[in-house]
Amino acid sequence: MQRAIDQIKIQTARQYKPAPAPPTRKQITGWTVEQVGPQMWVVFRNSSTQGKQAVMDFPDPSWAESFAAGCNAEHKSPTKMSAQSLKRKDARYLTDAEKADLAALEAGEGI
Repeated sequence: MQRAIDQIKIQTARQYKPAPAPPTRKQITGWTVEQVGPQMWVVFRNSSTQGKQAVMDFPDPSWAESFAAGCNAEHKSPTKMSAQSLKRKDARYLTDAEKADLAALEAGEGI
């Protein structure tokens, strides 16, 4: 019988492969639910560059459907940034709509 300490694989820096960066918002095509076992449903994130990736598993199909529906809804119409987050965000990463919101905040209006 082998000891647990002997089963550890030593990895060199040359063998290390970093995980790919997650897909960007534009690359994501949606979330789907699939049954993978008798009582196991998995939510998958689909992207145009990385294909299908498992995100989370659930013991109940209604939970999985609810989670996937929430992800799809948020993806289609994202929640607006709070005023505090908008002020902290680097100006070069702001979208046109966010720039307009920020200008309104600086002018003393609400968003």
